[in-house]
Amino acid sequence: MDTFTVDWLSFTIPSVVVDAFGGSPDQVALGLGLYNAGTWENRERGFLGWRESASLFVGATIAWGGQNGTYYVSISASGLAHMRVALGYEGSAFRRWLVMLASIGVRCRRIDLAFDDRSGVLDLDLMRDKWDRNEVSSRARVMTEVRDHRHDGERGGRTQYYGHRSSERCVRVYDKGAKEGVPGDWIRVELEIKGDAAEVFFSQWDAAGYGTGYAVGVLCGVLRFLERSSTDSNRGRWPSSPFWRSFTEGADEIPLVVPSACRDITDVQSWLVSQVSASLALLVECYGWERLHAVAGIGRHKMGPRQETILANSAGLLE
Repeated sequence: MDTFTVDWLSFTIPSVVVDAFGGSPDQVALGLGLYNAGTWENRERGFLGWRESASLFVGATIAWGGQNGTYYVSISASGLAHMRVALGYEGSAFRRWLVMLASIGVRCRRIDLAFDDRSGVLDLDLMRDKWDRNEVSSRARVMTEVRDHRHDGERGGRTQYYGHRSSERCVRVYDKGAKEGVPGDWIRVELEIKGDAAEVFFSQWDAAGYGTGYAVGVLCGVLRFLERSSTDSNRGRWPSSPFWRSFTEGADEIPLVVPSACRDITDVQSWLVSQVSASLALLVECYGWERLHAVAGIGRHKMGPRQETILANSAGLLE
């Protein structure tokens, strides 16, 4: 692939962090490094269940009011572009901003990852044929293809959707050059991750240092085009197609495991050991047990009814 970008980011902010920032919307935005008095615009409506909201700048919304004192921030592709150009969040600066978000315990609710091919490696017709021949490894059970139109109303190529938009993982592939009216090869692959899957991805991507390789591996775990074997009927052992191997630079699949609902405290402990114990150990080695205690304090404010039920049922274990 030629370029990789984050194309959408939405997250909630714990109430304890809201209080630490000062408690008011502008103070929270300032604490996040997103406040600009010249572009701030209050809205006369709520947003996704929060009672009040404001536009931070084009393509970016902050919402508050209710929801246990949490805040919600949603930044679209145009908002992220504004951050890079107008606010200086480009390259390493954007990674440092992501590190800051992880350090204060935000809960990612949606993240879109855009992978661009401008070298002519990807072919939409070949990808559709691979799907039709069942030469794909994917969580998706359906692929749909629609014709696109440019902003000026002219036909702008087509988009293939692998999976449903309502699911926690969806891949769309489209002719970005045709859509934007730009000559030459430009195919974009977008991986949209939402809900609990987005939270797991963001946490693990943080542990991986926000590298491109991890993001590509997760993409391959969601969608991979295969080369049929004439001697082996097991698709799980088929190699990646040469074009897909070239596009992903030979990346291995990285499964995005979202834990099922834990029934009791022993399930919680088992999940911690199997999924994040290495990251917890790294945190302790770098900052000491006090930092881990601080992280647990943030988590306490994020506990919901399910965790409270587990805590109540485990009271005897804590005596």
